[in-house]
Amino acid sequence: GGTGGTSSGPGGAGGTLVVGCAEEPLAAPPRLVRLTRRQYENTVATLQSGRSRPGVPAPRPPEGLAAPFGFVNATDRFSSSVASNSIRPGDLPEIMSAAAHVATELAAASSKNGCLGKQPFEGCARSLLAAKGELALRRPLSAEELDRYADLANYAHSELADAQAALAAAYEALLLNPAFLHRTELGTGTGDERRLDDHELASALSYVLTDGPPDELLWNDAARGALGDAKVLASHVERLVGDLGKSEIFARFVREWFEYDRAPTIAKDDEAHRPEELVGDTDAFVGAVLAQSGRQAFVETLLTSKGGFARDTTGWSYGVKVTGKSPSAVTLDPRRPGILGQPSWLATFSHTHSNDPIARGRFVRESLLCGAVPPLPIENVPAIPDDETRTLREKLAAHVETPSCQGCHKLM
Repeated sequence: GGTGGTSSGPGGAGGTLVVGCAEEPLAAPPRLVRLTRRQYENTVATLQSGRSRPGVPAPRPPEGLAAPFGFVNATDRFSSSVASNSIRPGDLPEIMSAAAHVATELAAASSKNGCLGKQPFEGCARSLLAAKGELALRRPLSAEELDRYADLANYAHSELADAQAALAAAYEALLLNPAFLHRTELGTGTGDERRLDDHELASALSYVLTDGPPDELLWNDAARGALGDAKVLASHVERLVGDLGKSEIFARFVREWFEYDRAPTIAKDDEAHRPEELVGDTDAFVGAVLAQSGRQAFVETLLTSKGGFARDTTGWSYGVKVTGKSPSAVTLDPRRPGILGQPSWLATFSHTHSNDPIARGRFVRESLLCGAVPPLPIENVPAIPDDETRTLREKLAAHVETPSCQGCHKLM
C-alpha cells in the first residue's frame, strides 16, 4: 500500500489519498498480447532506425506503411483490451502486405548502408538478421531461430541470385513471426512460481507506458538481468512516464475511463452546444491534473478540483465568460467539481432533452466504486412518471419508491 500527497491540481483540495494493496502479488495466466496498430508502427520505426536513446527523438513510424490492426471493437471500453486485440482472418492480408513492404525497405537500407554487397552474403545476412531479430522480437534470437532465418536467406540467395531480395525474404519471415506481432507474458520457472523474464518485463513496461518497444537504457538493463531489482525497475517506470501532462497514453486512459469523448454522439436541441469543443476543454483539464497531481492524489484531484478550462464558445456551458478560441484555465462553480462536473461528461450521460441521472449513478457505482448493478429485463422496468408539474428529481424519487426498482436504484 501507499499514500498519496496533498492535492496540487488546478483548484485541488488538500488531503491524503490512501491506497491499499493485496498482501500477496496477484498472478495472471500466461498470455500473448497482440500489438495495437500504433505499437506495430512504433516497432517498425525502431526496426528501421534503432532503439531510441536519451536526448534523441524517438523513431517516427515510416510514411506509406499501411499497418494492420486498424479494427476497433466498438464495444470495448478500453482500446488496450487484450480480449479484442486478437488476429482476425481479415487481418492476415494486411499483416502479409505490411511485412512485405517493411522487409523490402529494410533490405534496401541494408544494401545502401550495411554490409550487404560489401561482404560475403552468408556472414553479412546472419549478422543483420541477429541485429534486426532482437529488435523485432524484443529479445535475442536463440541459436536455432537465427539458424532458421539465416538458412532461409541463404536458400533464397541461391535461388534468386539477388542478395537484397534474398535478405528481404528472411526479413519478411521475421515480420510474420507471432512473436513479432505479439508481446509475451509467459514467464520462467515451474508450477505456480513463474515470473516474467527481464525481456518480457521490459516489453510490458515499454508498450504499456510508451506504446513502443524498449529504448536503449531499458534494453541494456534487461540484457544484464537488472530488472529484478525493484529500484532499477522503479527508475525506468519514472523515466518512461516522463511529463504526465504531455502523455498521450495516460490522457487516453482517462478519456476511455470516463468516456467523455462520447459527448458528440448525444444529439442536443441547443444550437449553441459545442460537444467537440467541450471534449477539448476536458482534455485540457485532464492534462493539467496529470501534470500537477499525476504522481500523487491524482484521482482525488480529478474528482474534486474546482478548476477547469473553457473558451469563448463554451464558457456559457460552465457558467463563466471567456475570451479566446483556445481552452483557458478558469475557476468553476464549486457545486460541480472535478471531471464529473465537466459538461462533456454530463452530456455523454444524458438524453437529447434531459439529464440521465440513472446512467450517471450507474457509472459511479461500476466505474468508480468497482461495484455492479444487476441486470433487469427492460420490460420489467416501470416507466418514469410523465408529469410536467414535477421536476426530474421528483419524478425519479417517485420511480424509486416502486419496490421492484429499489434493489437497483439504492446502488446508484
